[in-house]
Amino acid sequence: MYRKTSAMTWSLVGFLLFISSLIGYVAYTYQSTRQAIMDNIDKQLLHAAKSAQLIMGDDYHTQLGSVSPHEYQQQSAQLTALAQAVGVEYVYTMIYRAPDVYFTASSYTKSDLRHNRVTQFLDRYEEATAINKAAFRSTEPVFEVSKDQWGHFKSIFIPYIAPDGTPYITGADITIGKVDALLQESVTKATLTASFFFFIAVLVAALYLQLYRKSMSTDPRTGFANRVALERDLSKKQDQHLALAIVTVDELEDIIGFYGTQVGDLATWL
Repeated sequence: MYRKTSAMTWSLVGFLLFISSLIGYVAYTYQSTRQAIMDNIDKQLLHAAKSAQLIMGDDYHTQLGSVSPHEYQQQSAQLTALAQAVGVEYVYTMIYRAPDVYFTASSYTKSDLRHNRVTQFLDRYEEATAINKAAFRSTEPVFEVSKDQWGHFKSIFIPYIAPDGTPYITGADITIGKVDALLQESVTKATLTASFFFFIAVLVAALYLQLYRKSMSTDPRTGFANRVALERDLSKKQDQHLALAIVTVDELEDIIGFYGTQVGDLATWL
């Protein structure tokens, strides 16, 4: 009884340790995947904003007073193609004329065209945040998560200085909905992986318990049911008033040695 209880206890402890390890694995997988996704998004935004500067050129912000509507439309079309190519929502450039921020170029989406809200040259960015304004004085890229009339985004602002000394920034946005979708996909994959391992663990545990129960009720030398199996069967048939007689055969090896195995087997069955 002690051995049975001890084995069951250790089996339960092992199962709980496995579940704890599985939970830890899911948490680690989610966190590592989440970090990889966020790093890739940051690289995607950085690539988009740097590419925007290459498209606009060094001299665009030195001649803002002479930018024609046609030239602005060309720049917007190029930025729109860039945004679609790199998989971000918006790509744009801005200048800061205290106390406001203004667009000098911006991509647009099909939804913007349908709702007639395409950003125009030197449109004031009314939702400019303190982080957005501080980016003009920064010496490195600045990231921000914010909401405005166009949606909920993670953004990057990269500061530049035009040849005539005009500070400007190039920026890129990616929707938080897309970020959440990628993270949800990560959670789903981690959950499916954990479920697979859990199913395997349950299957192995079930097989182990079946073999354990069989070993407890079977004699290891003969392969026949032992006393535990007999007591179990008797307990299930109490209404039949069965009687049991136990005959102990001493020195069975001597009997087999003297009379042979056939007599020994007969003694065992008796």
